[in-house]
Amino acid sequence: MKYKEIYFNLFSLFLKKPMVKKFGKDKTKESLQKGRILYREMLESTEDVGEKNPMAHNIYSAYVFLAVCRAGDFSVEDFREVIAAFMDNRLIRKS
Repeated sequence: MKYKEIYFNLFSLFLKKPMVKKFGKDKTKESLQKGRILYREMLESTEDVGEKNPMAHNIYSAYVFLAVCRAGDFSVEDFREVIAAFMDNRLIRKS
């Protein structure tokens, strides 16, 4: 699939605060930096489903979470808390 940095940039803005709270500033910074690279690699190795396919948005979105989680080597339980905080953000809930 084609790399679109807007998804990673936007989601990482809202992931940063709960990640710093849970994992600390240094681990968050490192995870987001490595996650960006991993996100690109994951997208490039995924077969293109078509830009107009409604599932494309889901893939772009889900890969952000997966890339950051894998880059930071976080447990599923720990990262679940970060995702819950992300989803509780009032700007995210409105969309």
